[in-house]
Amino acid sequence: YIPRIGKERVKGIDLFIQKKHNIFNHMAGYSISTREEKIDNLFNDKWFPGYNDRTHRLKMSEMITWKNWHLTGTWNFSSGLPLLKLTESATEIDINRSDHFSQLDFALIRELRTNHFLLQAGASLLNVFNRQNIVEVDFLRFTSDAGSMTVRSDISALGFTPLFFIN
Repeated sequence: YIPRIGKERVKGIDLFIQKKHNIFNHMAGYSISTREEKIDNLFNDKWFPGYNDRTHRLKMSEMITWKNWHLTGTWNFSSGLPLLKLTESATEIDINRSDHFSQLDFALIRELRTNHFLLQAGASLLNVFNRQNIVEVDFLRFTSDAGSMTVRSDISALGFTPLFFIN
């Protein structure tokens, strides 16, 4: 590895809205942002999208609380990550984007309370649509006497996962 000096700049705005009434709690959050980096002696010292530059992020949640029951649904959406392909000379850059991130989760919890303890039991269903959501992309370059090879590595979030718990 060769250490290099770099700079990063981030611009954005976050919005959050919440409305509670009766047994319902509605929540929505939205972020719009840009993240850029510049590293000395790479890409002719030009700014390029940062490692985790997701321009749009939206999260919507609905919670229903009735007696000792809690039902929650959450949907997360994010635009795709930048995919930076380096050239041998590191003077040019090819930028693409991964697919967007979209995940729907549900949870159901039952509470039992007494004066001396609280028991919670429930089930969660994560990534209900079983979508392959990429959370990180990396390009690894392997070099030997025979030549070099670049390998793309996608790290994705969990697929559909049922989860049962007792607290």
